[in-house]
Amino acid sequence: MKSNGNLVVYAYDENNIEEPVWKSYTEGEGGQKVKIYDNGDVLMKDENGNVVWNFEQCKSNKLEISDKLHSDQYICSGNNKFGLGKKGELVHYVNGILKYSKDLGKNGVSNFMKMKSNGNLVVYTYDENNIADPVWKSETSGEGGQKVKIYDNGDVLMKDENGNVVWKLEYNNADNNCKSNKLEIYDELHANQYICDGNNKFGLGIEGELVHIVNGEVKLFEDPGKSYGDENIMVMQDSGNLVVYNGYLDEPVMWKSYIASDGGKLVEIHSDGNVVMKDKYGYEVWKLQDNYINKLSSEIVKDENIGEIM
Repeated sequence: MKSNGNLVVYAYDENNIEEPVWKSYTEGEGGQKVKIYDNGDVLMKDENGNVVWNFEQCKSNKLEISDKLHSDQYICSGNNKFGLGKKGELVHYVNGILKYSKDLGKNGVSNFMKMKSNGNLVVYTYDENNIADPVWKSETSGEGGQKVKIYDNGDVLMKDENGNVVWKLEYNNADNNCKSNKLEIYDELHANQYICDGNNKFGLGIEGELVHIVNGEVKLFEDPGKSYGDENIMVMQDSGNLVVYNGYLDEPVMWKSYIASDGGKLVEIHSDGNVVMKDKYGYEVWKLQDNYINKLSSEIVKDENIGEIM
């Protein structure tokens, strides 16, 4: 365990000189100790007890030919991660912040990612006959790709044997189910659907979380705290409220904008990332303010000086 926060395995070369053959890639993350727990987890923590590395989740910083990742496994460099989430979704974290998440289907927990010898990076799922079917790929067959690696700045690149970049992870809003740039009366969003403008998005995550992304950076990612989140629905009501509810639960309403009767007719996302509600005359009656979401309950936050805000 190094003082710079790296956990390193060394081997002696022919000249009896120590050479690193494996490391956790956590330099500069503040790691102080690595411990194995009763449940088998092997974790590195900083001086405040925060987990900066998980052995089981982070398999390496790269995938080479025939290497695989399964659900909840990643290639990592410090707090940057790329791989498959707990439900087999394609995910990318930069500095610990979720930048990208793509649902890859109902059988996601059985998904696995593989670096193919033809240069394709592919995610497979098993069908009803237990046959592996591709559900996502990098479309780089024949480009000479030899490995996919995540870097200190969060970039995920595929390179050929000469070190030339043949593919870079980039986000496509179409992948994330951008339905429109606005919600009008009775319009709905379901889990993993958003209103979008460029790299700005607002809506519901894969498990029904309230999500706001500005210029590709996640500003708000709040679980309403109920079960069956993938059944959540966001709807613009004719009362002027924007509401998230769950039809599976006895008390379905989990979040709302609390501005009924203020004449709201539509919610739209702008090119600067702002999410606003307007009345029939085009006047703004409500604006999403990420910092005022109560992190414990996701309920309305009230302040006598500023009134009711989301």
